[in-house]
Amino acid sequence: MKFTLKDYQEEAVADVLANLRKARKRWHEDGDKHAFSLTATTGAGKTVMAAAVIEALFYGSADFDFDADPGAVVIWFSDDPSLNEQSKYRLYEAADKLTASDLKTVDNSFSQERFSPGKVYFLNTQKLSKKSLLVRGHEEGDE
Repeated sequence: MKFTLKDYQEEAVADVLANLRKARKRWHEDGDKHAFSLTATTGAGKTVMAAAVIEALFYGSADFDFDADPGAVVIWFSDDPSLNEQSKYRLYEAADKLTASDLKTVDNSFSQERFSPGKVYFLNTQKLSKKSLLVRGHEEGDE
């Protein structure tokens, strides 16, 4: 991390990583899927906290006693493509280990069958509409 986390941020990151650890264990035991979120007030540094979590998830962290997950993929989902671009920039600025090539915007030209491990994919609601190529697929005559 390029920033020093404040005490409450460090506690939140530790909580998220504990939830990830539990979810990973249950996934390997019985295939259970889990979801949780990181919520905080505006200005609390959610993106900086997310950067710390993502780095620990992808690369491991001795500070948080967290092992890297070589198959991990992060989907950053929002309503607004411009908010995704802003978040992408802030993640890049906060993280030591994430590179620009690790941060991928899912647009209409996205054609991978699967998301690649070790990447953060930025997706917005418009990309999941009925008319989106990601949902309906390519048809003859599409540009």
